[in-house]
Amino acid sequence: MTDTVPAAFFAQWVALQGRVDDLTNEKVTLVEEKSALREERITLQNKYDNLKKEHDELVEEHRDYAEEMTSINTRLKQELEEALAEKEESKRQMHVTREMCDFRLCLTENCYNCMAGQFDLIKVFKYYKENTISVYSIREILNSDHRETLNLPKRWKSSVEDANVREFFETIVAALPNLKSITGYPEGLAHCYVMYTQGNVPRQVLEAFCGGYNETTYYLTQDAIKAIQSAALTLSDYLSTVIPLLTKVTDLSLPDSLNASIGDDNVGEFLEMIVAALPNLKSITGYFTSLEHCYIQHKEGIVPRKVLEAYCGNYGKTTYELTNNTILAIESSELTVSGYLITVIPLLPEVIYVSVGETKIATLDWCAALPDSIIRIDISDCPNLKDCTPLLKMKGLKVVFYNSKTNPSFNAVKEQLKSKGVTCKPLHPY
Repeated sequence: MTDTVPAAFFAQWVALQGRVDDLTNEKVTLVEEKSALREERITLQNKYDNLKKEHDELVEEHRDYAEEMTSINTRLKQELEEALAEKEESKRQMHVTREMCDFRLCLTENCYNCMAGQFDLIKVFKYYKENTISVYSIREILNSDHRETLNLPKRWKSSVEDANVREFFETIVAALPNLKSITGYPEGLAHCYVMYTQGNVPRQVLEAFCGGYNETTYYLTQDAIKAIQSAALTLSDYLSTVIPLLTKVTDLSLPDSLNASIGDDNVGEFLEMIVAALPNLKSITGYFTSLEHCYIQHKEGIVPRKVLEAYCGNYGKTTYELTNNTILAIESSELTVSGYLITVIPLLPEVIYVSVGETKIATLDWCAALPDSIIRIDISDCPNLKDCTPLLKMKGLKVVFYNSKTNPSFNAVKEQLKSKGVTCKPLHPY
C-alpha cells in the first residue's frame, strides 16, 4: 500500500484505524458495562420488591396488632365499666333490700291485714310521701296485696289530697298485681275517663274502674255528656274507649235530649259507633219517643238496623197496640203502616197479641209476615179493612177479636178461620 498511497495518507489512515479500534473497544466496554448495570438494576429491583413486600407485610402486621390492641383496650374498658356498674347495682340492691326490709317491716306492722292479704293503701301512700321511698320499693311491697277489687273509701281524695290523686293512682293503685276492678268512685266513669285522657290515671286503672261496673245497663246521662264535652273531648271517643271495657253491659240507656247534646247531624254517626262498641247490644232505652220514632229514623238512614232491634228488644209488653197517631206519624213520613208492622212486630220479643182495633187501618197484608208467636189479633172497630184473607196465612193465629164495627169483609173468612182452629171472638155482642 505504501507503493500506491502516499505515506502521509497511510499514516493518517493507520491513525484513524487505530482510533476506530479504540472506539470499538470502548463501545464493547460500554456495552458490557450497560449489561452489567442492567443486571445490577434487575438485582436491585428484585431487592426492592422483596423489601417492599416485607414492608407491606410489616405494615399489615402492625395494623392487625393495632386493631387487636384497640379491641382489647375497648373490651377491657367495657368490662371495667360493667364491673363498676355491677358494683353500683349491687350497692343499690343492697340499699333497696335494706330499705325494703325496713319498709316491709314497718308497713306489715302498721298497714297490712294478714287475714285479708291487703294493705291500707291510704296509709301506704302517706308513708311513701313522708319517707320518699322509691317507686320500685313500693311496687315490690305491694306484690303482697292479693286483692282483685279495690273499694275506695268515701273520703279517699281528702285523705291523699287532691294534688296527689294522680300520684296515688300511678304509684299505689296501678301497682296492685291482681287488681281487676275498682268501686266507690262517686264521680263516675266519665270523670275517670277525663282523668285518663289528661294523664292523671293509668290505663290499667281505667280498665279496673270499668271492671267494677257490675250492671248490665250503662246509663249515659246528661251529666256524663257534660263532663266529657267540658273537657273538650268527644262523646264518640269516650264511648269507643269505655264501652268495650264494660264486659257485662248489654243494654244502653240514652238521655232523652241526646240530639240536643251532640247535634242532630251527629246522631247517626253516634249510633253507628254504639253498634260497633257494643257487639252484644240487646236493648236501648231513652232518646226515642216511641217505636215508630225509632223506625222512621231507621228508614231515614239515621238509625242502624241493630239499634232498631235493640230498641224493640226493650219492649217488655205482651200486647202491641197500633193507634191512629202511630199511623199518622208513619204516613206523614211517607212510609207504609204495613212496612212498619212487618219490620217492627217480629222484633218485639214478648208480644203475642197485636191490636189494630179502633184505627183507620185499611189493610191486613202485613199479617202473613208476622212470626208464629203472634197468636191473637184484634181488628174490632176497623171499618176500613177491605180484605181479611191475610189472616188465613198466619200460622200461629189462635184468636181473632172483632165487633160490629169490623168491616164486613171479615165475614168472608170467619168460617175458614174456624176450620183452621182459630177462635173468632166478638168483643161486643151484636
